[in-house]
Amino acid sequence: MAATKKYTWIIGDVHGMFDHLNYLLKFLNTHQSEKYIFLGDLIDRGPSSKQVIDRIMNLPEEVICLLGNHEHMMLDEVYMEKTSLVLPRYLWEFNGGDKTINSFGYKDITEFREKLPQKYHDFFKNMQITHEHKIELGKKNLKFLCAHAGFYPYKPLNEQLSFRNYSDFSAHYSKKGNDHSHSPVWVRNSFFDAAPDVFEKNIIIHGHTPTQKLRYFCTLPPSEEEDYFSKLDTKVYIPDLPYIRKEENSEKIISIDIDTGVAAGRRLTAIGICEDNYEENEKGQFLRLEFVQIDASKGFGNNSIKLFDYMLDISENAL
Repeated sequence: MAATKKYTWIIGDVHGMFDHLNYLLKFLNTHQSEKYIFLGDLIDRGPSSKQVIDRIMNLPEEVICLLGNHEHMMLDEVYMEKTSLVLPRYLWEFNGGDKTINSFGYKDITEFREKLPQKYHDFFKNMQITHEHKIELGKKNLKFLCAHAGFYPYKPLNEQLSFRNYSDFSAHYSKKGNDHSHSPVWVRNSFFDAAPDVFEKNIIIHGHTPTQKLRYFCTLPPSEEEDYFSKLDTKVYIPDLPYIRKEENSEKIISIDIDTGVAAGRRLTAIGICEDNYEENEKGQFLRLEFVQIDASKGFGNNSIKLFDYMLDISENAL
């Protein structure tokens, strides 16, 4: 990665794992990072959610944070007396919220609700639901759609992209007949099972479903039982790597899952997108995506940084 290039980094589920995030950001800051997009689930399960939020809030670069299902559970619990509650009470605490409460120095949800400083309320309530990241490569416009979980295939894409924040999201999914599990914050099986043309040739980057559990949560066709990175090294433990979903019998990319299970002792993953990584040769037009992972299974150091590249085919017949 050349220092003169300007990168947008998209970072997967952090889940309160401050040391991994801090080490990742220190590495990324040795490059010209101009924008960070966090895919949600910054909190819960890990021990240091407050430190994670504080680190992100103090980044000098442009930062976009998406609402994850864990932030959704937290916000519904905190504001349940002011809005129509979508989720069952206490669901958040049962899913790692107790770790978040403790990281802020509070003993329970009541104290958290009453004493949490306003800047954190503002941070969580202003998290975006989705984000469109566009880059121009000559006459070609390439669009990556970022969401925590993916997109529901049976609801118009534009409608899902129109939700701005928790307030919009809560207002819509509190209405009778609107199921929050069919949203960019929670969707799973139907997203993976959907026909590719539903997503209008956009490339979707998401987290939410740990790659180690893809075969537990989702029924994937036989053609997708191996991802691109499994071909790099037979000694690599495949589920620790990003999952690149392609059209059946094609190299066309539908989506990229970068939740690689950091809170379960696995890896924290980021994708680097840079216009200067455009390449053209006799085989077509390509954008080189750069993947960085932090694997601290043996501690933090040079050996904990894992680097991968992927040549994204952006030729006319590949998008």
